[in-house]
Amino acid sequence: MRFPGLHNRKGIFLALAANILWGTTFVVSQVALSYVNPYDLVFLRSLVGTIIILAIFIFTPQLRHMAFLELMRLRIWILSILYAVGFLLQYLGQDYSDASNATMLANLAPVFIPIMAALFLRDRITRLGILVMVMGGSGLGLMSLGSLHLNPDEILGDALLIGTSLSYSLFIVLSKRYRASGLESSFLVIILVTLMLLPQAIFLGHLGPGSFDIPIRALIDIIWLGATGTVIALALYLRALRSINATASGIFLLLQLVFGLVLAFLMLGERLSLLQMLGAALILSAIVAISFDGSGRSEGELQDKSTFPEVR
Repeated sequence: MRFPGLHNRKGIFLALAANILWGTTFVVSQVALSYVNPYDLVFLRSLVGTIIILAIFIFTPQLRHMAFLELMRLRIWILSILYAVGFLLQYLGQDYSDASNATMLANLAPVFIPIMAALFLRDRITRLGILVMVMGGSGLGLMSLGSLHLNPDEILGDALLIGTSLSYSLFIVLSKRYRASGLESSFLVIILVTLMLLPQAIFLGHLGPGSFDIPIRALIDIIWLGATGTVIALALYLRALRSINATASGIFLLLQLVFGLVLAFLMLGERLSLLQMLGAALILSAIVAISFDGSGRSEGELQDKSTFPEVR
């Protein structure tokens, strides 16, 4: 029996690897936040990524030249703004909300991506695709059941976190739309995001010389976040968008929640409830289904190219 989605195995592997790396950031960030405020942390994470990228550029003049050419294109600025806004809204929202709300509301991309993909990419939504989205969304709901409150003081935080999901969803869809899947694109996005987050760190996080006087443990956490969660994971995920469609890639984003919960259980001793385990099982089932579904393939690259003018 032939499964039509198996020809996407490279994209599936890259998407899985990216989201497993992103899943580690939940636990690592929680530990780092004991020493660094969230505004400084998100900037320092991006700063580490930028330093790594600049070091790579020293030894790769061709890649550096390609990144410089990307700097002249409007698309890279649009993507960078969306990514920076997503980061900013996420950490602002967490100030008004709690961790459970933040986990769920900042990861609603699988809900928004299919609609945006239909609008911007003209992706078809198959029946199996709808079932997969329902399974993934239901799993996410079970994992977060009971965490939402109707406290008016939290409405603003919830709205900001939903804005985070919208920003990330649009970033993913437009990355696919603009075919910004090369290393030069992902590297330049990280550099520009770092510059955009600097004012936030200075004025909201009070970034200064004292911000770097932190324990070695926190420094290692920040380096991990910058190297894997920022540079490697983003590059792998954008590369995965070449061979799987945006809707399928959104379902894979849910894997980071599952992996994050498992790590929290193993490393921090946080207990998993029955509902969380059922939700995780639904999410994993959705990922398996989309992996073997032919609708997960990246169709119409040439059609997209001929139908939509590229933003430069």
